[in-house]
Amino acid sequence: MRVFGNDSIRKKIKGSKHCVIVRGGALGDCILTLPLIHELANSFKVSVLTREAYFPILKGLSNDISLISLDSAEAATLFASNPSVEWGDVFRGSWVYNFLPDPNGRFSKNLLEMGVQQHILLESRPNQHPHFIEQVFAKAELPCPRDITKTSLLSHLRNESRNHAWIHPGSGSRKKNTPLLKMRKIYESRKEKLPIIASFGEADLDLEDPFRKAFDGTDFKIRKYDSTLKFIQDLANKAKWFLGNDSGPGHLAASLGVPTQIVFQTTDPKIWKPIGVDVTTC
Repeated sequence: MRVFGNDSIRKKIKGSKHCVIVRGGALGDCILTLPLIHELANSFKVSVLTREAYFPILKGLSNDISLISLDSAEAATLFASNPSVEWGDVFRGSWVYNFLPDPNGRFSKNLLEMGVQQHILLESRPNQHPHFIEQVFAKAELPCPRDITKTSLLSHLRNESRNHAWIHPGSGSRKKNTPLLKMRKIYESRKEKLPIIASFGEADLDLEDPFRKAFDGTDFKIRKYDSTLKFIQDLANKAKWFLGNDSGPGHLAASLGVPTQIVFQTTDPKIWKPIGVDVTTC
């Protein structure tokens, strides 16, 4: 992967030795933040304040990143009148890249009082082009690495023994879900009819029975995951190719370097296409 030089980012972030990325949201949101985290970590000490479920992903990106739970009671005080005093040690003197909404400005005020050097508020849900990642780097006023949208930042985690077609029929939103018979047609159109692993998250459980009916007669196994780490491991070790919707698992598959096909229903692929070495959309 080509990265911009350390001098470029150091000239921009003057005087700081520490950057903090604040990232909530869904799984796909976390994956789409990896390029920014990766580039900042090339030059600075980086801490990421995020959901604990995403820790395995960020550890896969780099063991040098400090991870802080956004799920804790202490994290909630960042949006209160009197944040826990320990947060001063995290934020003092840092550059903060924040994806969380701050409608009343309380978080921004608290950061200022804790002595942050710079607070950059980044858009979580843009509805115009270009790609989300390009917008993030532009808003942060940092050079966007060339070909970053064609880079799989977690490909080093992928195993060579993969031999399954992986299908994730849900997305967390009914409007984004592709009709299952269309997914069956896409699967049947491939020359190699691999055995299928079909994964389901908590928001997709109502699709299990319809999936069984739509894919009747094929060789499939149903998998449900309550562990992000286990999901990453299975996807990296078993998936030869991935089919899904605009969803977190699709973004994860692409980041692992799995050949990924995403069917977009309502969202715009020019903004939300997963980043990876082998991603197609339809």
